[in-house]
Amino acid sequence: LTLAGLGTRATVSDDEGRARVSQDFGVLGARFRWRAEHRVQPVLMLAMGGLRTTVRGSAEGPGVGHTETRWGLLWDGGVGAAWRIYGPWYATVTAHVQWAEPSVSVYFVDRLVASTGRPNLMLSLTLGAWL
Repeated sequence: LTLAGLGTRATVSDDEGRARVSQDFGVLGARFRWRAEHRVQPVLMLAMGGLRTTVRGSAEGPGVGHTETRWGLLWDGGVGAAWRIYGPWYATVTAHVQWAEPSVSVYFVDRLVASTGRPNLMLSLTLGAWL
């Protein structure tokens, strides 16, 4: 189970206005690891869950900005390596590719200026223990 939110907010801007984009997500999935008896182990992760994307827009006059929040399905795949620190404790570094359906696009007037969710790329560091 992975939950993420409260991170940095991306800003998209031009002469017509600006938009702050935030994403929060939760996924549930499986992690496969090989060579469990070794100190360093390759891992593969597959997960599915939900993504909430919020866009807060502001415009230069006479335009009007608005706020939209969209929910979507999120698929997450990751590959990386786990390092056994001591006993059951480990650290894992994983590169993730996420795909959202539907994706979210940001428009200023009628011009596409940004999109997200196809794909999202992320690098994660996890500290934990096998129970």
